Amino acid sequence: MFGVAPTDPLTWTGAVGVVLLAGGIAAYLPARSVMRVDPMVVLRE
Repeated sequence: MFGVAPTDPLTWTGAVGVVLLAGGIAAYLPARSVMRVDPMVVLRE
């Protein structure tokens, strides 16, 4: 990226935000489907 310093706080904030958003979505989607399962059904199997 041209014109961006390695210590630019706005760039670091944006990069960290994108990584956190991607991680949050990656964790939320499987957790949402697991929350619909009855725990007793899983424990019996």
